[in-house]
Amino acid sequence: MVEAPSLRFSVGHTDERITELKQCLRDIISNGQLSAKEAERVRGRMIFFECYVFGRIANLDLKQFGNLCRLGRTSCILDECEISVVQKLIARLDSAKPVPLGINNLSTWLIFTDGACEDGSTTGSIGGVLIAPNHRVVHHFGRNATPEVMRRLLLASKHPIHELEMIPVLVSFRLWGHLIRGCQVVHYIDNESVRLALLRGSGETAVAKQVAARIMDSEYHLGTKSWYARVPSVSNLADDPSRGNFDTLTKLGSTFFSVDWLDVLASCGP
Repeated sequence: MVEAPSLRFSVGHTDERITELKQCLRDIISNGQLSAKEAERVRGRMIFFECYVFGRIANLDLKQFGNLCRLGRTSCILDECEISVVQKLIARLDSAKPVPLGINNLSTWLIFTDGACEDGSTTGSIGGVLIAPNHRVVHHFGRNATPEVMRRLLLASKHPIHELEMIPVLVSFRLWGHLIRGCQVVHYIDNESVRLALLRGSGETAVAKQVAARIMDSEYHLGTKSWYARVPSVSNLADDPSRGNFDTLTKLGSTFFSVDWLDVLASCGP
């Protein structure tokens, strides 16, 4: 679809392909069973479908559906949870948007994020820095996590650095989404496990999975072309604000933003 006046166009699937794939999934639910061989075929079709729709919100559902492809399955009968995954894929077919391309794709924002939590500590903190396409440092945030958030994180992990490195990525979407909408965004992270988790669209713990899902939702609704890159800690601009030091950023003319910790807590799941 082309929108010439706004210099935008999109690339997606035909209505016929979507209807056919949707009926295939409905038949699976109706039959209540699926062989590993057939599951592999359906999974391949869904992966192809995802190549021409925007966002990565189906990543976790497809990973769970992939469990139906394993050769060691002892039964083709689907349980309630497996049926639920198929239903989520149908919902994805209903809501998926074509891949948008436009002039905003030429703008690239940089976001540096960092989380801090010392071994054996029950406290943690986060920070983030936003750099505009003109290479100017424009905004930043940095704060200690509230006791309520830390209690939630410590239930999932004795040393929740994985979660604390992922949360500021979500916070950056919440704070600066109005600026990065429809643009390319490079997220610089100095934690490799978090970087790889976000490339997959998932997380290493139950809380991290919840936060990652919210990040995937943010990518989708804001229409960002996001990439997650590794930055050495010594070069991470978010290292200082994550530890409460804003002197350099203030001198550069950056504006401080507050973190909504109630939103963070809600994003960590029940």
